[in-house]
Amino acid sequence: MPPKKLYLQLYKQLLRKATYIETEHAKWCRYLPLNWLPHINFPADLEGKRRRTILYQGQVPVSNLIKTEFRNPLPPNKNAGDTLSVAFQALKFLQQVVALADKCKPIFQKKPDYQLKVGDVVKNRRTQEVGVVVKRHPFCQQSREWIDYNRVNEDWLLSPWYDILVESHMQFVRHGAECNHLEKLDRREVRHRQVSEFFEPWTASRGYIVKKEMLPATADSGPWDYLETESNTDTAQQEGNDTKDPQ
Repeated sequence: MPPKKLYLQLYKQLLRKATYIETEHAKWCRYLPLNWLPHINFPADLEGKRRRTILYQGQVPVSNLIKTEFRNPLPPNKNAGDTLSVAFQALKFLQQVVALADKCKPIFQKKPDYQLKVGDVVKNRRTQEVGVVVKRHPFCQQSREWIDYNRVNEDWLLSPWYDILVESHMQFVRHGAECNHLEKLDRREVRHRQVSEFFEPWTASRGYIVKKEMLPATADSGPWDYLETESNTDTAQQEGNDTKDPQ
């Protein structure tokens, strides 16, 4: 098949995939953990990193990027083989995005059932290290390289994860799965240099209370607030249709 004809077919597939992502997963596309996907090397002149960033942030429709960067089949001064290779890589990437979106859709439709709250003092099941929870996430926030390096169980990725200030000589912050931190310790103070940044002074009666100015930083991550706000706006607009001034 001539390169130009093959490229046009690939372009149509790319556009279909991009449109599917926007229509079926529009509400939570910007929250997809694209860092889980294997890295794809796009040529520098096609700015693959920019494409990934914009897709993740949901600032520009993916189909617009496809039209901008792949619309003209086999541009001048480009090797036909290289151009087709880029198209194949882009198609593979979008297929992975669709698969990931389908996988994440169930957890994006309801809030996670967190077993821990910010301020809980917990013990790691494997290392026995103690720490205090400072943030909750609906799923793992780390990259594919980190996941593979730490041999993380794939079944854990879509369960709740937490940022935890760990009491140790290294004074580090752990990103840990909920299943490894279910043992809570009451009336236990954690010695970590960042504890005072997030919490009021610890007391045996009330434990750790988040400072008011740190509430945004410790708020749960995820699309639910965004979706609820959007849903409330839609309801308000529907109710406002019966009046002259919906505002």
